[in-house]
Amino acid sequence: MTRTGKTVFALVVVAVLAGAVLLWRLGSGDGPVELSGGTDSYALRVRFDGPTTVGESAVSIEVADTAGTPVSADEVTVEPVMPEMGHAEPAVSAAAEGVPGRYRATGARLTMAGTWEITVTVRSGGKQEAAVFPIAVRS
Repeated sequence: MTRTGKTVFALVVVAVLAGAVLLWRLGSGDGPVELSGGTDSYALRVRFDGPTTVGESAVSIEVADTAGTPVSADEVTVEPVMPEMGHAEPAVSAAAEGVPGRYRATGARLTMAGTWEITVTVRSGGKQEAAVFPIAVRS
C-alpha cells in the first residue's frame, strides 16, 4: 500500500470511529443520557434521567473547575434549542442539590423529535460561560 493509500485508510478509520462515538453520545439507547464537555473554566457533566424523548425532561448538571474541584456557581441554566427547525425553549434554572457542584433542572421542554442542542450556562464570580451539548430526541 502506498503512503497516500495508508493516509486515506487512516482517515477513513478515524471518520468511522468519530461517527460511532457521535451516535453513542447523541443518546441512541433507552437508558439515561450522559454527556460531558466544558468551557475554558469549567468541566461539565450533563445527565438526562431517562432517554431523551419528546416532552419535559429533568437534567442533572455537575460543574467543576478544570482541575476537577466542584464549583458552587451563582446560577446554572439549561436551554434547549433545535436550530434546524428554529425552535428555542425558555432557559430553565437549575437548583443547587446541596452538594457543591451539583445542580438539577426540571421542566426542560423538548417539543419534537430530532437533533437538539442543550446550552448549559454557568454564571459564577461575575463571569458567564456556556457549553453546547447535541442530543437526539425521539418521539
